[in-house]
Amino acid sequence: MMVGRRMFVVGALGGATALYSGLDVRSEETMSPSAGNERPKFKVPANSCDAHFHIYDSRFPAAPNASLIPPDATMDAYLRLRERLGFERSVIVQPSTYGTDNSCMPSALEKLGARARGIAVVDTSVTDETLKQLDKAGVRGIRFNLGRVGATTVDMIEPLSRRSPSSDGIFSSTCRETISLPMPTL
Repeated sequence: MMVGRRMFVVGALGGATALYSGLDVRSEETMSPSAGNERPKFKVPANSCDAHFHIYDSRFPAAPNASLIPPDATMDAYLRLRERLGFERSVIVQPSTYGTDNSCMPSALEKLGARARGIAVVDTSVTDETLKQLDKAGVRGIRFNLGRVGATTVDMIEPLSRRSPSSDGIFSSTCRETISLPMPTL
């Protein structure tokens, strides 16, 4: 069965609902940064998606201006956690720790397989070739973390959104705190 955007979004919402509804979803094995030792008491629906997670791996250098450098949270640890929680699909999101260096993501997406996608961090200096390589690896969106000083700014949203290497366009994942975003023009 082909998984379309609608089914992907429904799965993501189901997974998010399960995680944020106050249910006990502790794992059987304690692992950083997850804690607990029991299997989840709630079985997530088929095709559920972990719609936002980060991989931290000290083999990849942090950006020079990184304000957050957490301990390792590797793909192997995530795969064990994902299996225990029951998610079938995943969306890996580039953390601010690495800035615009997305080199950790292609290998992570390869380990996750065809049922995973990525959200990268790029700025307006990104080459079309790099965008094509990220797209080929499974990246389908750009993250704009506007709540803290980082690699992206609000002024980059429009020019970057026009540069999708995919005929489906590009998804924008926007994080913000108290700033105002511009009103889109239709």
